[in-house]
Amino acid sequence: MLIRAWLARTILLLMLLCPWQSVFSQTSSNTITLAFGYENYDFAPLIKKFELQTNIKVNIAGYKNDLLKVELLQRAKNNSLPDAVIVPADFLGIKDIGFLTLSVDWINPNVGKTNLMAVSHRQQIKGVPVIAGNHLLLYYNKALVKQPARSWVELQQQKQTLNSDKQIDLIGWSYNEMFWFAPFLNAFGGSPLANNQVNLNTAAMRQAMTFYHQLAKSGLVNENCDYECSSNKFTQQQLRYVYNGVWAYGLYQKALGDNLGITRLPAIGKRPMKPYFSVHALGFPSTLSNKSNKKLTDNLKQLALFFQSEATQLAMWQNLNSLPVHQNVMQQILLNADDNLQAIIRQLVDAEPMPNDLAMSIVWEAMLKGNRRYWADVFDVNQASRYMQHIATKSVEELSQD
Repeated sequence: MLIRAWLARTILLLMLLCPWQSVFSQTSSNTITLAFGYENYDFAPLIKKFELQTNIKVNIAGYKNDLLKVELLQRAKNNSLPDAVIVPADFLGIKDIGFLTLSVDWINPNVGKTNLMAVSHRQQIKGVPVIAGNHLLLYYNKALVKQPARSWVELQQQKQTLNSDKQIDLIGWSYNEMFWFAPFLNAFGGSPLANNQVNLNTAAMRQAMTFYHQLAKSGLVNENCDYECSSNKFTQQQLRYVYNGVWAYGLYQKALGDNLGITRLPAIGKRPMKPYFSVHALGFPSTLSNKSNKKLTDNLKQLALFFQSEATQLAMWQNLNSLPVHQNVMQQILLNADDNLQAIIRQLVDAEPMPNDLAMSIVWEAMLKGNRRYWADVFDVNQASRYMQHIATKSVEELSQD
């Protein structure tokens, strides 16, 4: 039995990690190709259920989260995009992928308006919401932290008092990804877009950049311990806190059990941190097959409605601990919410909606380029904020001219 289980896990891993060319080459008129980031959610069991219900074959490929966008853009250049992808909603604005516009009959009527707005642009539906929230949280190990910090000052104090054990670090997160930086910017009153215009060269941006960089310089966080590194250390009880998304809740609950705690993101002085909330969406790249093959279009619509159904949404909560977009399911789970789920909902209430603009994909890259030059002492903070404003504005102007 152990050998059989090991073989099953190995086959699934190979299926997720193998090159897309091999996964997507064996297609037929009754086959869908689907890609997603495998670090957040394991959709394979749900896909298997869909196949059994519909007799539609789904070839899947999984990628590390930070490589998924790069892979999609590369495949867009080669005209070899998959039929469908499950991605954060801001991906839907990537022009080079060109997601199809959907009619309202692709949307389950029980999907909340906020979730539908997250996948819409200029009154056009560009994807199907399948997972709600997707906001950042502060997880902690109750066996290693008796009183969770309420501010970054308290975290600095705990670094001095708790870290006598050199085998256990204090806190970690995906420091180099701007989604994790954004709540710091929001805390200082900034926003990457204002009135649909790039808004990066601001005092709030410079304050956030300075504060964020100081956390690494002081040794509070190891900027070289990325998403996978920090998440693994937390599950292995080598990290007291991890700053990560709601999507990791199921993984951490399984690893830590009753020792898992969740609390609000630490305040910066009296300023609360405000993460973005959005949805994970099922989107359909604008490929020749998606545009012209009616059989494929019908199959994709079945997949969209399957993911939004009450039964699937409930199964996703039970098996993946993902917040549902289906309002009836959300009401069901709130009836029996424990302390951790209540903390997740409280942080969601405090969160800011992700700017729903095609320019966001440009803004993320500009913020990263500016911050990296600041971290490397190539630019000071003023030069870095001007630089990110310049390159983002230029790219948005070029986008509008195409």
